Amino acid sequence: IATMQLDYSLPNLLILLGTLQSLIFAFVLLARKKHKSHLFLSIFMLSLSYNAFETFTAVSGLGSKIVFFDLFSFTTVFLLGPSFYLYIKSVLSPELSISKKSLRLHYAPTLFQLGVNLFLFSTYLFSSTQIIQFRWDFGQLYNVFDFYSEPLSIVVFSGYIIMAIKLYRQAKGDQKGLVYPSTLKRSVLKLTKVLLITMSVFSVLWLSVYVLPFLVKSSLPFGYYPIEIALIFFIYWISFGAHYKMQLIHEHLLKSKQSIISQAEASLLMAQLQELMEETKLYLNPKITREQLAKEANLNIKTLSSILNQHHGQSFNDFINSYRIEEVKIQLHSQKLLKQTITGIAFGAGFNSQATFQRVFKNTVGMSPKVYLSLSEKEVIK
Repeated sequence: IATMQLDYSLPNLLILLGTLQSLIFAFVLLARKKHKSHLFLSIFMLSLSYNAFETFTAVSGLGSKIVFFDLFSFTTVFLLGPSFYLYIKSVLSPELSISKKSLRLHYAPTLFQLGVNLFLFSTYLFSSTQIIQFRWDFGQLYNVFDFYSEPLSIVVFSGYIIMAIKLYRQAKGDQKGLVYPSTLKRSVLKLTKVLLITMSVFSVLWLSVYVLPFLVKSSLPFGYYPIEIALIFFIYWISFGAHYKMQLIHEHLLKSKQSIISQAEASLLMAQLQELMEETKLYLNPKITREQLAKEANLNIKTLSSILNQHHGQSFNDFINSYRIEEVKIQLHSQKLLKQTITGIAFGAGFNSQATFQRVFKNTVGMSPKVYLSLSEKEVIK
């Protein structure tokens, strides 16, 4: 009985260990999936683990024993590009929904390859069992399939990397549009940049390994080892090195999932909120709270905070006090000053502390109330 000789050289063992690590990381993401970014990253990692294990079976001597990879070759590799792009998109723009139609378009190459594989396999099965006779040269058909599949997979992957880079540049150029707090925006952009650089290098390396044999007209002695070893280091980095930063980002996405809104929706709600403040003058109430304002505006507290903090750049107190300052300025120009002091007007506008009023007025207007009033009177005399 012939025994199977497996090649357990160091590169092969590294590929196998990386495959297992990627598989574990992907299942951990799936187990705690509460945001779409987890799903896309887990699909990406599962694709890496599948393709890495496919390489391991080929170079270690297991290839002839595991026919599954031959039956469904060049299929899961088409998941890499769309899944990576959608992960980057869901991190940079978590407020944008991804429709089922969009998902079908992004994963169309994978579905096409799966369809071709199933068609070839089923017709071969029917022919070999003589259920239906197909007088086709299946070896030639699979050669054609392999011939176009690899360059197409490189093109698809590279195209999605370019699309992801465009998303990153847009986000970096318009950081106000990011729904993260200012303390986290830098980490989000930095992590995204590292991921994009890594995948860009991988794309170039993949293309080089594919093209070089055509240029030198001989097979490379190292084959696909550089790509696989590079991916192993990437898998360990993303599983351990980048884990903490990714956790911070994902935790924020989960916490703010209910309050994440688009810029257009935020602008509309902000306009409605301003109209409410002008009509009802809720700011005149010195005890107005965030909960009361949210109730009057028919918004939940998280949405209100998202509009003010992330889209308008103000805290709740700053937003309310801005209206109170405008009210004070209006009253200072009216005849009320003849009957009331500046402090009395401030209290009437909703302030409940003279010190707070003085501080807010100076920070907002750039001068004290007395100086402002003095300059205003001089303008009137002129």
